[in-house]
Amino acid sequence: LGFWRSTPDCVCPWSLASVSRKFKMSAVAKYMRDGVEASFYENGKLSANRENTEERVTEAGATQNVFVDNDDIRVELINAREAHMNLHRNGFELRYRPVPQGADVPNYFDQVGGDYYRDCEELVKEVTGGAMVMAFHHRCRESPGATQADSTASTPVLVRHNDYSYESAQQTVEKLKQPQSGQKFLRSVRDQIPDKMKQLLEAPGARYALVNVWRNTQVDPVEAFPLSCIDAQTIEPSDFATQTLREDGQATHELYMSRHNPKHKNYFYPRQTRNEALLIKCWDSAGTLARTKGKMADREGFVGSPCTMSLHGAVDIPGPLRCRGRSSLEVRCLVVYDPNQPTAPSHL
Repeated sequence: LGFWRSTPDCVCPWSLASVSRKFKMSAVAKYMRDGVEASFYENGKLSANRENTEERVTEAGATQNVFVDNDDIRVELINAREAHMNLHRNGFELRYRPVPQGADVPNYFDQVGGDYYRDCEELVKEVTGGAMVMAFHHRCRESPGATQADSTASTPVLVRHNDYSYESAQQTVEKLKQPQSGQKFLRSVRDQIPDKMKQLLEAPGARYALVNVWRNTQVDPVEAFPLSCIDAQTIEPSDFATQTLREDGQATHELYMSRHNPKHKNYFYPRQTRNEALLIKCWDSAGTLARTKGKMADREGFVGSPCTMSLHGAVDIPGPLRCRGRSSLEVRCLVVYDPNQPTAPSHL
């Protein structure tokens, strides 16, 4: 994905440094346009072609393309550095994770199939308390003006979304259990997941999670179009519109696009540095929303139960120096839990 609308060069000498200690501020977020039908499962009405460089989203049978940036919603951004958000309950968490001393940056991030994958796996295991973790996919993103100028990078996603749907989360796990040759979306250094991980996935009461490790890869902190996350406790099943991604005419993946909900609480971490890693939960099979197949929201679950996911996307803060751009790297990890061992995330 890469929903992006070009913006003019900035002339305002404004920086996120001025809001690093403020608790709330205003920003512009993008949602699916008003009138898009809610759907927890794919209903054939929303699709996008991956080969279309403009990343258009269309409604099947419609005579006109529906652009996600038709609805710019002004939202209140809450400074997550002044809050106490965690992956277990809220669906996102920031950790200080310095680039290893002596590492050749940015080559350290370029070699994502090796050391950086292993670093992400260790971090996710530490935070989630999972029995095993495997990094399996990554994507680089850059906004206009980014210093690294990676021609292969995707653009930031401005519309609120989640990388998976109820169906595609399960399908992703099933694909990971198979040999990975020829599977475009898998970039793991391994041929397939370890046998022990497969056994845990096939055990009665198996639990898995999909976690995105998002990091700024530039020397400077993120100033323009920072990533924001929506507190899982404010998400309703009716917020989702299931979108099908197609390539060469074939359906390849599903994800949730977000409809606007004024009850959403949007959080962000001002001036995120490359020594900080933002963990975003994209799916947890033990979440109330997941277990009830969209019949109940996570906030309606038992006290202490994990959330299913957090919606996320870049935000446009009025006045930032967009010309600075931003470069980021996201690595997706599969977390598998041992049903015979209690889960003890490090933040609990």
